[in-house]
Parts: sequence; C-alpha cells; structure tokens
Amino acid sequence: MSKLKKIALLCALGLCTYPVYKKINNLKKEDDYIIECKKTILEMGYEIRDSWCFNLPENNYLEFSFTDYKNKNYTVVFNKLENKIISIKKV
Repeated sequence: MSKLKKIALLCALGLCTYPVYKKINNLKKEDDYIIECKKTILEMGYEIRDSWCFNLPENNYLEFSFTDYKNKNYTVVFNKLENKIISIKKV
C-alpha cells in the first residue's frame, strides 16, 4: 500500500511540474529571440543604451524598441521564423 502511495505521489508531482517546465521553456525561447534581435542590431552598427520589447508569444514577429547613446529612438520589427530584421525605423 505504501508503494502505491509513493507511485501516486510521484505521478502527481510529475503532472504538477510539467506545466511549469513548459512555461519556463517557452519564456526561454522568447528570450532567445530578443537576444538574437539585439545581436543583429549590434552587427548592423547600431548601439543600444536602453531597450524594451513588445512581444506576444503567438505572433511570428517581435517588436523591439531601443535608444542609442545619441538619444535617438528606433523601432525594430524582427521576424521570429527567419531570425532576421524586417525593418528599422527611427522614431
């Protein structure tokens, strides 16, 4: 009987932790898109002083805004599927 309780407890624990694992994995994937976008911006010669992101996980694009050291604001649209920048606009 105690073995059955232990097995049931392990199954319940697994069922409870899987959604948390899945959520953390999705958040890490979204953070990787932001990091890739920043790397691409830096490779293009821009400097990032401050940045913020408008991101919905269900969208195929990432809207990323940043300020450079000359206090100029830019808005970037980054395609998540192709991992490339679609547009950079000076605001």
